[in-house]
Amino acid sequence: MNIASIMKRAIVAQVLLFLLAAHVPAKSIFVHYMPWFQTQGRSGSWTHWGDTIPRQTSHFTPLIGLYDSRDPDVLEYQVLEMKYAGLDGLLMDWYGINSGLPEYGTQPIFQILAKAGLKYGIVWEDRYANNQGGAGAVLQFMENNFFKTSNYLKVGVRPVMLVWQVTYLTGAQWTTNMSSVTFQNKPILITRDNALTPAAEGAYSWINAPGGTTKAIASLDGFLGNNWPYMIPTAFPRFVDDYPGGFSYGTIDDQNGQMFVNTMTDCMESGMDITQIATWNDWQEGTIIEPSVEYQYRDLQVIQTMRKKYVDPAFAFTPANLWLPDSIFRQRRHFKGNATETARLDSAANAMFQGNPALAFNILEKKSSIIRTAPAAKTPHVNSESAAMVYDVRGRRLRSLDLSTSNARRGNSELKAGVYFVKRDAGSSSVLKCVLP
Repeated sequence: MNIASIMKRAIVAQVLLFLLAAHVPAKSIFVHYMPWFQTQGRSGSWTHWGDTIPRQTSHFTPLIGLYDSRDPDVLEYQVLEMKYAGLDGLLMDWYGINSGLPEYGTQPIFQILAKAGLKYGIVWEDRYANNQGGAGAVLQFMENNFFKTSNYLKVGVRPVMLVWQVTYLTGAQWTTNMSSVTFQNKPILITRDNALTPAAEGAYSWINAPGGTTKAIASLDGFLGNNWPYMIPTAFPRFVDDYPGGFSYGTIDDQNGQMFVNTMTDCMESGMDITQIATWNDWQEGTIIEPSVEYQYRDLQVIQTMRKKYVDPAFAFTPANLWLPDSIFRQRRHFKGNATETARLDSAANAMFQGNPALAFNILEKKSSIIRTAPAAKTPHVNSESAAMVYDVRGRRLRSLDLSTSNARRGNSELKAGVYFVKRDAGSSSVLKCVLP
């Protein structure tokens, strides 16, 4: 074989390797997301918060309070928290075209994700497909509205579609469904826990709640022992559900955060290209990593650590950045209807979307009443108006706080890391106080 032939084969081999690599994304972290929350004030009902009354069907409380998935301020807050935690995007729990749970939460947040440079994918709960014109009609809707968008999750040019597999179709039935639509690029079908061949090319794992704490990680490891072409392992922090009548699927203990660390480590060290986290906001099953009263930003800080260790050593966002979206959200509530303040908050949010938390902080400080303390920080700037009362996020009165500059650090150090409201005795409106770990 002459030198020219050898060089030609080498070039061909390199091209093939490049093309193959182009179809495999860099290691990435996505979170499973629920879009179905409604409040009486915005949507006319308390759907998924107790349905008819503002009663939380959860052992945990959102840090920003009970919210509506239609609220653009909520969506902005959630997406910015995802970005600064180090997530690549979300996997939307989606019930289809017309399921009785409106599609309101999907497309608006997809656009906000694009603004943040994040992606989205679909986890199709196919239980209502027969009432929506059949699986083919739903697949056609996804092809027209989701798969072709620039920030949809793809491997190479092929969109990734996860299916919850509620209707328990066979692999052959899925082949028929997939063949009923002419796709620009055929989606990669990923089914839950087991790849339903020949249609499904892979599987994603889910939480083995009935197995309990002792079997939680063993179940994940068992999933990782398979060798399907596409595998998406799922990490989780806990499983503590709250269903009517005392029904429960099981319990997986939080273990003071260690369960999330362990399952994230298993996923990130598995060699798989995509890790799913369950979940951002399934409050009823307690699997949330969205900031909560109970855990604050703890789980998001775990993701920051994992991203820096396994994905991007240059990842620069810090735990101190995580409270900024919360501050923007609460100030939007406080200054609702004030055009000047809204413009200031828009500028702060845009700085966050562009990856510049320092600029966002400076913009917020211009007229912000935020008190910020951290071990390495200088004495925070606060107004010197005498005393104030401190309340937790649930509105419970904690104690009096001296807001004078000389006593701010000493007084704040008595509070645990968290988010609080401060109301001045003079009767001014409540302001936000953040104490960082």
